[in-house]
Order: sequence, then structure tokens, then C-alpha cells
Amino acid sequence: MWFSKWSVHRASQGINMLGYRIWPTHKLLRRLAIVMFRRDIRRLRKKIDVGEATLTDVTSRVKSFTAHAKHADTWRLRNELYQVFKTTNGDLN
Repeated sequence: MWFSKWSVHRASQGINMLGYRIWPTHKLLRRLAIVMFRRDIRRLRKKIDVGEATLTDVTSRVKSFTAHAKHADTWRLRNELYQVFKTTNGDLN
């Protein structure tokens, strides 16, 4: 959904801003941000297999995403991602 920078919309449609969709009652991450994060992790896993990246690179990317995601209502999303990492790479804390 595309919104003009200068048009007026109802608050119930939400505001698309700074990587979030913001409503009067809650805030969520943009879908694209989640898709791009998962894509980055897949790329980093391939680089780890080849030897071009380390687990530290993955950890820093996960922590960066988590810090961004904490500002929205994303508890379930973050919990799901942690479960995936715990089963594949061990705990990334």
C-alpha cells in the first residue's frame, strides 16, 4: 500500500514511518523489514559455510534487528526467531 507524503489519511490506516507501521493503539514492524532480516540471515549462513563470515557477524546482525524490533509490539516475532536460532546455532546471547 502506497501513501503519499502529503495526503491526509485516517489514523486507523496507520502511519508508515521509520521501518514501522504505527497505529494509535500499537506499532508493528514493516513486513519488508522482517523479510529482509530473514534474507540477511540466510545469506550469512551461506557465508559461514564458505568461511566468509563468522558467528559473530550473525550475532551482531541479530542483536541489531532485535534492538530495532523491541520498539514495536514484536514479542512473538522475536520469540519465534530466538527459537530458530537456538535450534540451529545454539544460544546467541
